Amino acid sequence: MINDKEELLQNIKNDIKTAFQDIEFIEYNHTYLHKPTTKFLTSVSKKHKAYETTFDLSIAEWSARAKSVTEEEILFQWKEKGRISAERGTRIHKFAEDYYIDNSLQPSDDAERGVIEFFKDHPNYVIIDQEVILFNKEFNYAGTMDLLIFDLDSEDFILLDWKTNADLHKNFKKQKLLKPFEHYLQTPLNLYKIQLNLYDMCMEEKGFDISKRIIIWLSKDGMTNFDYALKFVLK
Repeated sequence: MINDKEELLQNIKNDIKTAFQDIEFIEYNHTYLHKPTTKFLTSVSKKHKAYETTFDLSIAEWSARAKSVTEEEILFQWKEKGRISAERGTRIHKFAEDYYIDNSLQPSDDAERGVIEFFKDHPNYVIIDQEVILFNKEFNYAGTMDLLIFDLDSEDFILLDWKTNADLHKNFKKQKLLKPFEHYLQTPLNLYKIQLNLYDMCMEEKGFDISKRIIIWLSKDGMTNFDYALKFVLK
């Protein structure tokens, strides 16, 4: 039985690899090359951010006055906060990738403990592949999703993305997304919903039916009394 499952999973992995063999990620400039046409495709991150209103840096002037500091200081603080957040996200993503391969790894904070708890809570979830490079030929875009999961119980595919934001629901003055999503608030969660559905469209184009799209929100130390939360994404 185990051998049958291992063979099934390997066959699925080979099918995924074959389906997306025509795309190549160029790491040094973070672009995606569609090899048969030698065309560079728009990244998923750029595509879903096209629905986002650009952040108005003039807010820094108002924020500086409110905090009695200079505008330069505020901009520096924001830049540092972004850098620290990005480094934390990279570290946690790396732990998640490595832990599935070596579950003897010990967590260093609540977010990494959340990774372990998620895998323990879902023993029926088996990773087909991590950092999966996908593309959609019809709409000319490509991206890299965190995880492709196979549910051994239901035999369904699941798209999964780790997120480490301090607040998934953060919004500035009821600002909305751009068309055609103008009825939705501009929040990280709503942008991530678009992102996962773009990944889903890549899989669907190749004939793979995705049953669930899940964002795993890994909490920041001390922020909540749990280490991870599931956010299910509808089409």
